Amino acid sequence: MYRVASHSVYLPDAGYFHRMVVELEQGVVTAIYPLEGELENTSWLPGIIVIPPAPEAEWSFLAPDELAHSVTTRPMLWQQALGRRAAYCADFDFIHWQAAGGTPHIQWL
Repeated sequence: MYRVASHSVYLPDAGYFHRMVVELEQGVVTAIYPLEGELENTSWLPGIIVIPPAPEAEWSFLAPDELAHSVTTRPMLWQQALGRRAAYCADFDFIHWQAAGGTPHIQWL
């Protein structure tokens, strides 16, 4: 198991979730939950973790206000990430909510 935490996690079909932990098994998401303190054996990745519906799926970053969800629906939305591959985008511009330079350079975890 590999555990990473990041400023944000982005599910293109669900939205942004801030300060999250993602647990992976061979690059596949097995758990996702809020970061509520320091966790042993957790790597911090500044930037954003992206969890698209499928590795070959086309997606783009949307503005956070376009993806507003109530707090009660968030855990259900996180569950959509289970079984998916996760990628990391280090060069993310949180001011404009897009990849720096406009093109996401992602690394599969």
